[in-house]
Amino acid sequence: LHTGDVLTESSVRSASWTLLGAMAWKLWMWLCRRLRRPQVCGDAAGLALFERFADWFGEQPLPHKVLIAGNHDSVLQALGREHVQQILTERCKFGDVVYLEGTEASVGGLRIYGSPFGKYTSMNRAFAEDRPRYPVPKGVHIVATHVPAVLPCRRGALRMDESVTEAVLDAGALLHVSGHSHWAHGLYFAGRRENGAAWPGPTPKDDGVERVPCVIASVCGCGFVRGEKLRGAGGVRGDPRDRLYGGYNALQPPIVCDLLAPAAGGAGDADTAP
Repeated sequence: LHTGDVLTESSVRSASWTLLGAMAWKLWMWLCRRLRRPQVCGDAAGLALFERFADWFGEQPLPHKVLIAGNHDSVLQALGREHVQQILTERCKFGDVVYLEGTEASVGGLRIYGSPFGKYTSMNRAFAEDRPRYPVPKGVHIVATHVPAVLPCRRGALRMDESVTEAVLDAGALLHVSGHSHWAHGLYFAGRRENGAAWPGPTPKDDGVERVPCVIASVCGCGFVRGEKLRGAGGVRGDPRDRLYGGYNALQPPIVCDLLAPAAGGAGDADTAP
């Protein structure tokens, strides 16, 4: 399950990228933010990079792979959900790949809802909405959004995105998975108090009340780096021109979640707790 930011900033750069082009793109992002317009780009270079990702993703030796986009994925927004799914399907060499964009799918016996939309405050505003909604169907087992449901604050406190958390809890989901916040990589929990109010927590139980695990699985480090510091398993990470403009290194480990396959009764069965 990949929770977005597939192509970062390099996805919107053409082969003839220059300093002037970089300035023009930053201006375009600023205008999109001020005018509340979607920040999309469908150039050939971005498409080629996504096809490279699709080759890699499709080769992973897993029977089922699920992808959602994030606020850096303007190329995917420009391509559209059907075209993105077509590319992923055509280039999948092992198992199957499902792309979710405010939609649900049954994957390996699990019902998964995924959405890239969120109220993003950065200059990267793909799939940005001022008031995002998450119409998660009842009985969904896993909810995947690019936006985290629960985030840590200073001094050990926790805060939550109510629109995401309420959708997860109302659906009776067993697990929430997100990305976006590199610095918050880890496991958190969300549940309801006796009065019905949603509330985040650091443990799976609080006063006997079960909480839903909320995973933030962003593998990128927090530091934005350039030049030789931008590294990957094969040497230079991403587009070689990222050395000039910069990007993030993949430093965090992936997170594995054991989730028992639900019985015929659905996500609310007592014996299907994660």
